[in-house]
Amino acid sequence: MENPKAMFVGMVFRGTALATTGLWFAVTTKLRDMTIALEAWRIPNIIILPLTIAVRFIPTLLNESLVIHDSMRLRRLAHRKRDLFTQPHLIGQSYISLVTIRSLKMADELAAVAETRGLARPNQRQFLKPAKFRKNDYYALSILLALAAVLTAASLYVRAAA
Repeated sequence: MENPKAMFVGMVFRGTALATTGLWFAVTTKLRDMTIALEAWRIPNIIILPLTIAVRFIPTLLNESLVIHDSMRLRRLAHRKRDLFTQPHLIGQSYISLVTIRSLKMADELAAVAETRGLARPNQRQFLKPAKFRKNDYYALSILLALAAVLTAASLYVRAAA
């Protein structure tokens, strides 16, 4: 049986790596470029549209949460960090409901934008800039593959030693 502490540490490292990679991707990727690349790979629009919305929504959700927290702090309604454990219902009533309302409003605006840009149109769109791998993309891919190989080898080594 494996060590529970080691399993917990491994899960924390993997979760941190996934969250960091996801946030980095969400912040640095231009949605137009991602859409062009996915359409060039012939991925259907039924997958592309929710994926691009999700990637764009992550930084927006974080920003909206900060805006809500700042406005509550200015009105002296902000909760202390210990309230998360002592009175979690207050967090649910204040933050989660406000973030949900703001998210629904943004979703409505996003649907209007998608309709005006013609995303529901069955014809294939044309792009001014083609999707290509550039030199920096190959560098990043090689670094990620090398890192994955090193981490896999380290994981196998640790398991063999245990």
